[in-house]
Amino acid sequence: MAISTGHEDHESLEKAAQHMRVVLVFVLLGFVTIWLLCVGLIWHLRVNRAGALRGNAEAAKKVILPAYEPVLFVLAIINGIYIVFLGVTLPTDYFNVSISPAIFESFYGGNQFMFVIVLVLMFEKSLSFPAIKRVVGVSLLLSYYPILYVWIVTTFDRPDQRKEFALGLQFVHGLQTLPYVYAFIKPPSRATKRIIRELCFAATVFTLVTILVVVLALNPKTADVSHHIVYVILCWIIFCPLVVWRVLKADTEYWRGVGQRACALQDYFQHENGLSERVSSKGLHLLIEMNRRFVLDFAYLELVQELGVGSKSTVFQGTLKMKTHVAVKAYSPTSCSDDVVAAFSHEAAMCSVLNHPNIVKFHGMCVAPPTICLVFQLCQGSLADTLKNQARRRTVHPDRQQLLISIGQMLDAARAVAYLHSFSPPFVHCNIKPSSFLVDAECNVQLSSFGESRCVTNAERRTVIPKANVPILEEKQFAIDSPMGTTESQIDSIWSFHIEKNSTEYTAPEIIEQGDQGVYGEAADVYSLAITMWDILHPTGDKFPQTNGDHVQVIEEILHGERPRLSNSTPLRLRGIIQRSWHRDPGLRPSAKQVVIALEDVQEELCSRLVLDLMSDLGEYSSVVSESSTGSTGAYHTFPGALLVDRLIDRRFVRCPAEAIRVGNALMDSSVLHHIDHSRSFENCATTRYYFEFDISHPAQESSSSSLSQIELSMPMLARCSSPARQSAMHGHAVMLHVIVANWGSVLSASRPLVSVDGNRIKLPESQLENSCYLLC
Repeated sequence: MAISTGHEDHESLEKAAQHMRVVLVFVLLGFVTIWLLCVGLIWHLRVNRAGALRGNAEAAKKVILPAYEPVLFVLAIINGIYIVFLGVTLPTDYFNVSISPAIFESFYGGNQFMFVIVLVLMFEKSLSFPAIKRVVGVSLLLSYYPILYVWIVTTFDRPDQRKEFALGLQFVHGLQTLPYVYAFIKPPSRATKRIIRELCFAATVFTLVTILVVVLALNPKTADVSHHIVYVILCWIIFCPLVVWRVLKADTEYWRGVGQRACALQDYFQHENGLSERVSSKGLHLLIEMNRRFVLDFAYLELVQELGVGSKSTVFQGTLKMKTHVAVKAYSPTSCSDDVVAAFSHEAAMCSVLNHPNIVKFHGMCVAPPTICLVFQLCQGSLADTLKNQARRRTVHPDRQQLLISIGQMLDAARAVAYLHSFSPPFVHCNIKPSSFLVDAECNVQLSSFGESRCVTNAERRTVIPKANVPILEEKQFAIDSPMGTTESQIDSIWSFHIEKNSTEYTAPEIIEQGDQGVYGEAADVYSLAITMWDILHPTGDKFPQTNGDHVQVIEEILHGERPRLSNSTPLRLRGIIQRSWHRDPGLRPSAKQVVIALEDVQEELCSRLVLDLMSDLGEYSSVVSESSTGSTGAYHTFPGALLVDRLIDRRFVRCPAEAIRVGNALMDSSVLHHIDHSRSFENCATTRYYFEFDISHPAQESSSSSLSQIELSMPMLARCSSPARQSAMHGHAVMLHVIVANWGSVLSASRPLVSVDGNRIKLPESQLENSCYLLC
């Protein structure tokens, strides 16, 4: 009888061991499934990321957030440890006798970890690396804390209370369902509510069924039923990784769309914070819609190297679709909520609506947690860096066209500001200074940094009559009925204007006086532009040397009317432009558009002088110029752009091809150099051909009584002044003819609104021509 009882006990233990092996095999399959999912997702992420960077739209749609990669690695490592452990112990007799309750509980915790880490991740507002580490720590705690209960129970084991301890463990397991229940009722604002609820349902079912299995196993009558339910649980676990994948994919789509939603949130924040309506000429709705078109998929963007670190952002060099080099302005806020994204969307909205050659090109806005990226055209550096490099060069060749290059930089800056002010109501930049301008590969200056920009309100218009006897304004007959300061921008609380120490010198006195309650209008931008123009002229200069860099003393100097000292070599017309632009009274400052017109005059004068020097030099290379038709009444000799670049460098007019291209564009901008088809800007190319407005071989049309030289008469503007009536108006000024020639570009610019074209000959109204001759002579 005893032998029979022992045999039955042995069979019972063997059957239990066999059953345990089957259970552990299913457990192993569950861990293998999760591990394969993690490894597959990592491989899937990297392969499709490479395809997306090449511009593959289908691959971009399959990429999940790069921030999930460390999470997948953690899941793969934990499940890999279980796979190795079970793979080593199952073929042995390790589980034949008994299995440690703590080890068995750790298997349960490993399955829970898969659900918990994803749920905790959904409640995180940021996906920064510290946030990911915090998620992993919290998830490990929530998944494995029942092991502490098991250790206490097994340490103080009492055979008569094992059933109570087992039921107590199930109570502890039941507490793990509370986060799922809460998330099911109030899903976090991530992914989609439906998919997060699917995750909570899958995790809750797994936990409750596990509790049911233990309860059934404690009753001998239902112990066999519990064995079948165990297999159901393990099959459930095998398919649960698909739910995890759906959550990660949905959350990726959430982050792809949050940039678009943030644009719409601007209207809400304006209403809640009492902000003035920031509109373009067609209203806020157009601005927001245009911003939506500039939302980039993070899968297309790759960061290459760090270029610089600012107070609020870091700038990286990157590639867009592996073919476009871009500059990425990356913000990493402490949280990435909708209101934070909406704040950064303000700058993106500004950039997306602006389209001008002197505004840095905006490629789009990208939300890639933990960063929010604004993607711009990649430039060589800032204007401030260019001026510093210029200051480091001790020696400058006497023939270098530094003034023309500087005027080109000023003109680019002024055109950018004028473009902002051309909107109705105007945009104001609020942060004009050399570091806010970038310089591209062709030495063009482009305005950037629109984080503080705003749109002026429709305040009551004021009419302020400018002072008389200001030559630069009188010559151009600037509109007196539209002075600066006609519109203004109240400083709203959320966009409060703060004067930084390194920006004090560029802040208009009226802004300094009124502080946060100040009125920021276009005139303040013009003041800052004038100081920036001074910087361009004096890269080595100190604006207020008497202050020794003291922030407070600089403010006092500005309020007392002190301005940086202009060098004696500054041309009078340029000096007048700058001095008028930093006038103490904002109502007496010219508009940015008027500054542009005045600078164009100075540039045309300098370009005319440069052309007179270049024409004789190009004449020595008659073998490389050929006569062709340009569509005009006369034939002009053309030359390739590369030849002009070489001559500019050989003559030491410029230092490098990039500067030569910028000078070539200045010549075209001044209408003294033309492309043969009038369809392209200046290029350093051997096949693109150009010609001068007054060609050295163009037939002269002068009469015998003309006092103009053949070269001067070949200039259409001067040829029309060679009649006796015009020459009598210019009598007594023959000595100044070369100066007049250099200034004739100004006549054309000054009279541009009144010019009529008849064929290829420009006719000026009689009164305007006499006035122009008077001004130039």
